[in-house]
Amino acid sequence: MVHYLKDNFLNGRVFTDLADMNAQGRHWLDHVANVREHSTTGERPVDLFRSENLTELATTMPYQLSHRLARKVDNEGFVRCQRIRYSVPPEHVGKTVLVELGDQKVTVRSDDLIIAEHRPAKRPGSTVVNKQHVADMWRISLGRPSTPAPHWDVTFNQLVATVPLSVYEEVAL
Repeated sequence: MVHYLKDNFLNGRVFTDLADMNAQGRHWLDHVANVREHSTTGERPVDLFRSENLTELATTMPYQLSHRLARKVDNEGFVRCQRIRYSVPPEHVGKTVLVELGDQKVTVRSDDLIIAEHRPAKRPGSTVVNKQHVADMWRISLGRPSTPAPHWDVTFNQLVATVPLSVYEEVAL
């Protein structure tokens, strides 16, 4: 198959770009490769495609490539990946989550649940924030009752000796 493609399609052709190569390839498939009689099967590939009831490639979902990393959510509600911070809901602070870094999307999962999705940051050092995550963090932070200062009750049961100042004056002279 590779030799047939190289010798029959690629040999002598010039392409201006990938789109041009794809267009020429589609035309070649529809008018040459798939309508000729195959030397092994003795049938035309276009006829065999119909009889095999295959799923068309155009109707299938593309394979998603992503890099997965386990990360711990910091006290501010962020995970760090490749020097970029991504926000997560505050209820996940302190938990270990799975971060999937894809070309089009960053997905944060806790167990099997998606807890956050972001667009990838453009450069390292960036912080990507979902405004709802920050609002929830403030709501939780401000909603906590502040603990009252401890009340110290200090008492002394022992008497302290008192000396009149006149005693010190006599000693000083």
